[in-house]
Amino acid sequence: MTTITDGAALAHAVKDRLESGIQQFEEKVEQGRRAIARGRRAGEDGVEATVSQIERHPLRAVAAVTAVGVLVGCVVGFAAGRCTRRRA
Repeated sequence: MTTITDGAALAHAVKDRLESGIQQFEEKVEQGRRAIARGRRAGEDGVEATVSQIERHPLRAVAAVTAVGVLVGCVVGFAAGRCTRRRA
C-alpha cells in the first residue's frame, strides 16, 4: 500500500524526468518559430527583389514569361500528342 509521501516522491521523480524533455521540446519549438520567421523574411525579400527587377526591366520580364509559357505549352502539347497516339 502506498502512502501520501510515496505518491509525492513518485510525482517528484516523474516531474524531474519529464522536466528535461519538456525543456528540450520548448527549445525545439522556439527554434522552429525562428526558422519560420527567417523563411518568411527571405520570401518577402525575394518578392521585393523580383518586383524591383520587373519594374527596372519590364520588357525582359514579359519576354521571360512568354518564353516560359511557350516552353510549357510545347511540353504539354507534346505530352498530350503522345498520349493520344498510344490510345489509337
